[in-house]
Amino acid sequence: LEEIWEYLTSSATPWPHLLSGETLSKRGVVHRINHKIWEIIPSLAGGLVDWNICERCWNLSAHNLNNVCPTYCCGGELKPLDEERTVIHNNLYRNIYLRDVPIPLRAQEHTAQWIPEKAAEVQNEFIQGKLNVLSCSTTFELGVDVGDLQAVLMRNMPPSTANYVQRAGRAGRRTDAVAYALTYAQRRSHDLTHYRDPKRMVAGKITPPIAVFSNDKIIRRHLHSVVFAAFFRWAKYKFDVDYKNLGDFFNSQPGGPERFRHFLGERPDDLAQALERIIPTDPELRQMLQLADWGWIAKPAESQQEGVLDILDLADQEVVSELNEFARLENNAKMSEPPDYTQARAYQKIQNQISRRALINFLGSHNILPKYGFPTDVVSMQTEHLTSIPEAQQVDLQRDLRMAISEFAPGGQIVAAKRIWYSGGIRILPNRQWVPYQYAVCSTCQRMNIQAGEEKPILCECGVPLTKPSMHGTFIIPEHGFIAANRVESPGDATPERIYASRVYFANYAIPNDQTSNPAPDMVLDEHIRKVWKGYSRYGWLALVNDGYKMGFRVCMQCGHAEVIDPVSITRRKKKAGFEHKNPYSGKTCNGWVENYHLGHRFMTDILELRLALAMQGDEEILSFLYALLNGASDALDIPRQDIHGTVYYRSDGPAFIIYDDVPGGAGHVKRIHDNLTPVLDSALKRVRDCECGLDTSCYNCLRSYQNQFVHDQLQRGLAAGILENLLL
Repeated sequence: LEEIWEYLTSSATPWPHLLSGETLSKRGVVHRINHKIWEIIPSLAGGLVDWNICERCWNLSAHNLNNVCPTYCCGGELKPLDEERTVIHNNLYRNIYLRDVPIPLRAQEHTAQWIPEKAAEVQNEFIQGKLNVLSCSTTFELGVDVGDLQAVLMRNMPPSTANYVQRAGRAGRRTDAVAYALTYAQRRSHDLTHYRDPKRMVAGKITPPIAVFSNDKIIRRHLHSVVFAAFFRWAKYKFDVDYKNLGDFFNSQPGGPERFRHFLGERPDDLAQALERIIPTDPELRQMLQLADWGWIAKPAESQQEGVLDILDLADQEVVSELNEFARLENNAKMSEPPDYTQARAYQKIQNQISRRALINFLGSHNILPKYGFPTDVVSMQTEHLTSIPEAQQVDLQRDLRMAISEFAPGGQIVAAKRIWYSGGIRILPNRQWVPYQYAVCSTCQRMNIQAGEEKPILCECGVPLTKPSMHGTFIIPEHGFIAANRVESPGDATPERIYASRVYFANYAIPNDQTSNPAPDMVLDEHIRKVWKGYSRYGWLALVNDGYKMGFRVCMQCGHAEVIDPVSITRRKKKAGFEHKNPYSGKTCNGWVENYHLGHRFMTDILELRLALAMQGDEEILSFLYALLNGASDALDIPRQDIHGTVYYRSDGPAFIIYDDVPGGAGHVKRIHDNLTPVLDSALKRVRDCECGLDTSCYNCLRSYQNQFVHDQLQRGLAAGILENLLL
């Protein structure tokens, strides 16, 4: 066999022209028959004699070698086709092919990855019958009406009943249509659970959406939006100033915050009238906001609610502290012996990067303005520069930054427009450079310590030296997006390559690089449950990081080209050593300066921290209680389960549970949990105690969900019930 293989692949024979070769990532060189040269014409015109059929897979074969089926991995035996004439004569597809007019099968994608014009074209072609199969993303849930749709095939089990109804409901929208919906269950816990009990998905209860108009968290941010709009108009009229980026607002003289204080000090009548119109008339809400006496401007001494100036001061400290840190590093590089002007220019570009960030996006991501209308964390992978690929001008590849650092990571693959697109780099803007953040995940408490600049965090907040962290490095936030490589392929059977990010870690309450202000919440003993300490904060920082294959990504600081560092096939080079690569835009050789970075994302949201005056042993008990708490909050307070999540960090006296609001900027959900902890725990206990699954396991009626599939095997409702009974009884 080895000699045959060497003969077939030898360049001295004609075979390499008939067998096409291709190099696949991590698989080496593979060969297959070149379909442009070979022509195979099976024919039964001469009858069924000498043809064979496998008794197991029913594939036909013109040759028989010891009755062995030639189909890969089939253990069946061949027998004469003449003995199975009915298989041929009654074959539906053979009869359609011989007697009916063949209908060509044309499939196309229906996805948000198309530009709007192309998406409309695809949809219209399907309605007109030019396309007869649409391969759809979840955008198909959004009420798309494509006419007389006959069937829907779901390639996995939807996350919830609401998703299932939306997808299956695309078919049969005409009175004379018969709908057919088929769902394929993959071999994973979520799919198999609903496969065993399909009624739960098909006829399950759907919680109707609700809007709480008395939610002061949301109302306060909309109040801020009216205030800032009035301020921007005032600043333009009085000083002819446009505050577009952070440098304009925070790093100018006089600064934006100073003028903002002056503006609010005048208490303009038109602003008061605007707030009077938009704020709901609920007297209790208005008293909480202190609308009548302008108490929302600054925090009174006895109040727990921060005013808009208090929140703005924290944002000001963050921006100024980062700018000062990189200005210091720039000066140190200039004053070194000999002066390192290359490094100094790099620090200057980082300051430019910070200063030129969009002000509106920053205020939205820091809980000052409502974020729902500002997609501040969405980035794209650019394809427009690939002029030789027609589809490159028709796709619009965008992801939330939390997903993008995995799906768009250099070396990763994205399927769109019937092509596999490769991520070739990280987009860099002229005269700007990514802000480097040093991070380390404490192996003791599992908190992520983050610090902007070159100095690595050496001591965790828990007091343990970060000498052997469980995860560490330098990450950048690819806030300007990614660049597609000049390479596309046709999709095959293999799953696209993806380099996954870490789980979400709790970082801290303190502002990075500024320890003078620490808005950590005061932990108080719950007045009803005397074994639970709780603290609420609007300034919880969480983060996740993609470290590639543990060694990060090699990034060119000049053109943005990047590649994952594979410890198996690539020997790690020195940090600033060059490597041969091409500019992802021009395709020309680039000799730019190279750094090794991880990709990260950090975000601020509402945090509820809970500590129990109970001893808890093992991850099974801790995780079971965490998800019982989240499900109990969803049940008791009508909070959509996907809007709240949790994580854990560890203290010397036991685990601390972090419940965070996963709505952009927070929607006040965790504050409601903080204020209604007793009914939340009661609901959690009822769910785990009344479930019918085994005590040493769990199911979708008690602890499991689509989001926590990665820990399904560790969740035990009996452990959660024991903790909850101890707290409540």
